Parts: sequence; C-alpha cells; structure tokens
Amino acid sequence: MFKKHTKAISIILTIAMIATMFCTALSVSAEGTYVVAGEQALLGVNWDPTAETGCVMTDEDGDGVFEFVAKDVPAGTYAFKFTDGTGWGEAGVNNWGDPATGQNYQITLTSQGDVTIKFDSATKVGEAISDAAGVFELEYIAVVGNGDDSTTWCNGLTWDDGLKTNKMTEVEPGVWSITFKGVDPFDGYEAKFACNGGWAYNWGIDGVFNADSNPSIEVTEKSDVTLTIDVNGFDFASKTGDVVTNIEMVPAA
Repeated sequence: MFKKHTKAISIILTIAMIATMFCTALSVSAEGTYVVAGEQALLGVNWDPTAETGCVMTDEDGDGVFEFVAKDVPAGTYAFKFTDGTGWGEAGVNNWGDPATGQNYQITLTSQGDVTIKFDSATKVGEAISDAAGVFELEYIAVVGNGDDSTTWCNGLTWDDGLKTNKMTEVEPGVWSITFKGVDPFDGYEAKFACNGGWAYNWGIDGVFNADSNPSIEVTEKSDVTLTIDVNGFDFASKTGDVVTNIEMVPAA
C-alpha cells in the first residue's frame, strides 16, 4: 500500500510540474510578443499592429530587448510605434509610442539603408538605429484628406495617395499654401498637413500635431479653397511648438 501511495503521489507531482511549466510557457509567450507597426516604406506593411500579419520582433539572446531589422529602406522620414501583437488596444497597455514626446517614434534616413528597431520589454522604451540616419530637413508639405475622384477636394486623392502629390507651395519662408479649385459643397471634408511624403511630421487642419482625429470642414457653395500653414514656430528636433493654419474660401467663378 505504501508503494502504491508513493507512486500515486509521484504521478500527481509530475502532472503538477507539467501544468506549472505549461502555464509558465504560456505566460512567457504572451508577455514576449511585440510588434513594430509603422509606415509601409519602412516596414513593408502599413501600420499593422497584429502578430498575425505585422512585423513581429525577436529576442534572440533572451535579454528582454526585442529587435526587428528593416532592410534597404529608402531615404525619408518614417514613423513607428510598438504593440503587444493583439491590436492597437489601449495606449501604455497594448501600444507604446515615444515617451519623450507622447507621439510616434520617428527616424530620418538621408540615404538608403538598413534600420534596426529595438524595444525594451521591461521599460517599454524603443529606438531605431541606422548608419543612414541623419537630421530631419523639411523638403515640402502636402495636404492629404478624404478626397475621391468625384471631387476636386485634395485633387481627388484619398489620404496616403496624396502624400507625394498634393504638394504645397512655400509662399514665404516657413509658410506653405495650396488651393483646390471648384470644391463642391459638403460638410464633411477632412485634411491634414504632412511633411516629406510621410506621417512622421503631420498636423491637423486645426494645427494640432499628430492628432488622432480631424475637425470637419464645411463648404457651403462651390468654392476655391486655399489652405495655408505657417511652421515657423515649430521645432522639428523636439516636435514641439506652434503652427498657424488658415482656411480661405472664395466662391468659384
């Protein structure tokens, strides 16, 4: 009887150990999944926060610092942030941006090169490193929004399609302007100002930097709509400071 009891206890302990190991493995797996999400030109997929189809990071040496290497990235300025692979969820819980600015991380490449992106799972702080990195220089600002091919708003281009096309004119140092001719009446036009063909530096139509939402613009009659932005008060290095925006509508001839 004593041997049978000993054997039974041994089996129970073995099962308990396996269960403990299994739960621990699940915990490590769940806590050890991190994804870098950002612009398509940087990562190959556009702002995908999920582990299923996004850019999953790895921790080869087990030090808690996860990495992802983006290969042959063209010159430009790119924005990115990190997620736990489940989706966007809640900021600070399921996704993490730059704690220094409260916005997305960004890196500027002055030439084509590889970018190593790192994320510390303990501090929830990331960074991007590249031999091609340089200082951001404003080349142009474009207006992007909810245009479609049936209207002249944003030249009929929707959001990303206008990043490299709807370029504004620098009418004086630091002041940029663009006019959309013959815009049809509508109360739900939206727009953002974006720099250098990407989203790393952008403002809403109200001048808010990297805003999550956009105020609607109402056009009450067919008009020529001129949008202007003055970035002289903005510091691109720290991503702080004020910009001044303006909307002018003139009835179309």
